[in-house]
Amino acid sequence: MRTPYKGGEIDGIEELFYENGNISWRIPYKEGNKDGIEEVFNENGNISWRIPYVEGKIDGIEESFDALGNIIRTCVWKDGELIEETQH
Repeated sequence: MRTPYKGGEIDGIEELFYENGNISWRIPYKEGNKDGIEEVFNENGNISWRIPYVEGKIDGIEESFDALGNIIRTCVWKDGELIEETQH
């Protein structure tokens, strides 16, 4: 796991890896808050989900994927509140 700090707070991209070396998750932080696109991956390297954050709140389109990388669900968020959810 790699976690960057600046001024005592997480700042930058935090990463966790599986034992096989593949990335498990990648989470961007700015001044201690999630800020950017969080990505979580299966052990085989395929994307599992993406979640957009703005200043610590989910904001934008969240995407969930099956084991083959196909989109199975999307959620629209605004300022931390769920607006719409769609199953694919």
